[in-house]
Amino acid sequence: MLLNKAVIDTSALFEILLVNYSLKVSPKDNLCKEVDSVFNGNLRYKNNYIEFYNSLKIFYSTSQAIGELHGLINSRLHFKDKLYEKFWEISIDYLKQKRLDEKLIELLTISENNLTKEMIFKIGYVDTGLIELAMKEELCIITKDRQTLRKYAKNMMINVIVLSEYLNY
Repeated sequence: MLLNKAVIDTSALFEILLVNYSLKVSPKDNLCKEVDSVFNGNLRYKNNYIEFYNSLKIFYSTSQAIGELHGLINSRLHFKDKLYEKFWEISIDYLKQKRLDEKLIELLTISENNLTKEMIFKIGYVDTGLIELAMKEELCIITKDRQTLRKYAKNMMINVIVLSEYLNY
């Protein structure tokens, strides 16, 4: 299945930004070790992963997921000021290249739909917003979440790609 655009979950977006960063800096950069852990030394998986993301022309996400991404970056990477700036500069350039279409999915709007209202209580506002966006735009969701997001999205008849499974890792 060749995709042109997709909704990208926070964890998947974090991971591809990290991989993209590693491709732009010296291999001696400390974050490159973090990227190596994503692929566990499997070069075939790494190449398929990069090729998959290169094929996507447009990333969709929600403002809430982008906010969650900021927290994930801070908690996982423990950046110093200059490195943090460099990471975001490289990431913003990449997101421009991927024509990030960031949507605001309002809590009150989601809560008006009985199907998504129940999800807010079970899986949270961010994942429910991603499901709402995928339904509205008729797109699949790319995630690392094998459990919660995939289960609820599939219940809403949304195609979900868990990259490690999709790329046969």
